[in-house]
Amino acid sequence: MRRSSRRRSAFAPFAPLVVLGILGLLLSALLAPTIVGAAEPSAPPAGPPFPEPVEGRAVYDFAELFEPSSRAQAELIIDAIEAQTKAEVVVYTQALGRDGITTEETEAHARALMDQWGVGRVGVDDGLVLFFDLDTSLQHGQAQLYAGPGFSAAYMPEW
Repeated sequence: MRRSSRRRSAFAPFAPLVVLGILGLLLSALLAPTIVGAAEPSAPPAGPPFPEPVEGRAVYDFAELFEPSSRAQAELIIDAIEAQTKAEVVVYTQALGRDGITTEETEAHARALMDQWGVGRVGVDDGLVLFFDLDTSLQHGQAQLYAGPGFSAAYMPEW
């Protein structure tokens, strides 16, 4: 994951609104054209542990939940978030191959991914993970928005 120092811009007071607006666009880009399909054969086993991250990539759709165009659009939106804030954002989907997925379990997976990959800048902890655990139908499951403490403090103070 990228590491960099944080610069303060003239738009800093508006940063929480900008980030939340962009996150709304990201979620709508990902969820609107949702498709149902089988997980790709080369998908890694459900984590944790997770495969190593790829430099320059933020969307890991191993459950093939999203259209390719949605993945590409999400990458562009995440690049914009990272350029504006320097925070790091990752979207990760996986098919667990079973039903009965709990919210707590998906939160633990999101936290484990953040910890394993080091999402967010060291000392700032401004990472955000959008994590999707899907059941056997690939139509149901749990989604978790997991923010590091630095991201929460800067961009989600009301939450």
